[in-house]
Amino acid sequence: MDWLLGVDIGGSHISCVPVNPSAKRMELDKLQRLEINANGTFHEITEGWLSLLKRFQINAYSGIGIAMPAPFDYDAGVSYLKTQGKFTSLYGRNLKKILAEGLNLNPGQISFANDAAAFLQGEVDFGGLDKKTKFMGITLGTGLGSAFKSGTLAQDAELWSSPFKDGIAEDYLGTQWFENWALSSHGLKLKGVKTLLEVKDKAIVNEAFYLFGRNLGEFLVPHLVNKASEMLIIGGNVAKAEEAFLPYTRGILKNSGIETCIQISKLGELAAAYGAVCFHMAKRSK
Repeated sequence: MDWLLGVDIGGSHISCVPVNPSAKRMELDKLQRLEINANGTFHEITEGWLSLLKRFQINAYSGIGIAMPAPFDYDAGVSYLKTQGKFTSLYGRNLKKILAEGLNLNPGQISFANDAAAFLQGEVDFGGLDKKTKFMGITLGTGLGSAFKSGTLAQDAELWSSPFKDGIAEDYLGTQWFENWALSSHGLKLKGVKTLLEVKDKAIVNEAFYLFGRNLGEFLVPHLVNKASEMLIIGGNVAKAEEAFLPYTRGILKNSGIETCIQISKLGELAAAYGAVCFHMAKRSK
């Protein structure tokens, strides 16, 4: 019963993998992933989640740790996502109770953790990084996730809504920014970064990543300084295009006198699944 089920729920998917945090192991051959329409109905989303979870012999695991985006009541298991463009049909619903009933589990066997904090926790813990280091983690995808870690557990930084330029940080650092910029600047209709990379006019592609990379650098400067972060770990789907934007981000940081080490996620979405199990263990040990 040392094995738990680690779950990562994102704006387009649910991923599940068996995790043994004591041995720092994941059974990757048992990894299961399912695409989910985050704008679907309550039943479409929850039934999709349950269908994937039921592929596992749930009784073989001592608990389930689930990484979930904010805003969310992580102790109660209630979703408050409303204006984030995803999971609006889940607003106010007790997902811990619903999943426990669907899986025939005690609600105490299920716990939720902030996805950004779980991501950073997973990268540090599973990766065997020096836990005395001061870390900042960000995830760049449908939204902006952020977390800091200087103690035992990472904490959600909630920087997505922090003031930035003419709006908030997430306006400039999520996939929506690429779509809005391409449409307003070049009349192009994109659907995520993947379609941007397929644009034939590479001058447009390069301009987009140049602007995005600089935006990211300008956003990071005050937060890296404020927390004296020694290492920055970047994850999320946009991070897969690191070669296109990260040099511009590094340039902004260098010009600001910041020498923080930058590392791209090694685990991808598995980091959040692993980290969610770490949070589950911490709650269980209290």
